[in-house]
Amino acid sequence: MNEYAPPRPRARRNRPETEARLRRAVETLREPISRFRASTSKNSVGMAFRNYATALMEAGHLLEAESAFREAMPLIRRNWGSAAFVLHDAASLLARRGQIDDAARVSAYAESVYAAMGRIPRPVAQHNQEQLRALLSTQRSAEALVQLSTEGRALTDDQACPLAFPIAAHLVASVDVATFHSICPNDVGMHGGEDALDVAAIKEVIHSF
Repeated sequence: MNEYAPPRPRARRNRPETEARLRRAVETLREPISRFRASTSKNSVGMAFRNYATALMEAGHLLEAESAFREAMPLIRRNWGSAAFVLHDAASLLARRGQIDDAARVSAYAESVYAAMGRIPRPVAQHNQEQLRALLSTQRSAEALVQLSTEGRALTDDQACPLAFPIAAHLVASVDVATFHSICPNDVGMHGGEDALDVAAIKEVIHSF
């Protein structure tokens, strides 16, 4: 599935079924992610780490999710020129930790980058974004959210990153996002060898919840 394919209608699932799918996603990803952590070749696995972090977050493993998001950020910034592909998902983690204002700013920043690139987030990210907006609307007034959104859209990548991950923000220098407007950062992994990651299978798991 293309990272930026138009969203398909999502069937409504009951909570036990959703939780079972989340557990399956996390367990499916644990082993290959652990192999990549031990690998010296990580140039194209940032999106896999991001997806793993999102699955962990949705399953309620917030500390592990933060760690995986932190690992994904420098990889994605280096390869795709912007942390927005991590921050779009990580904004929900901020909200779950009670960082409401920062969540709103980071989310607005990430959305502005997607819009500037003409990209559409994958369905699971759109679903999380809808949930985030609903949560923010219960915590802040409409006027406050407009102001926070304005502040977020005015951020640069170097300014947005520390709101979520202060240490990871300084690991890799940012790159001009305009350079990457023609790039579609699909969730790609390494090919061949014992450390190869079955990306198709992992994407199927990620997109199933």
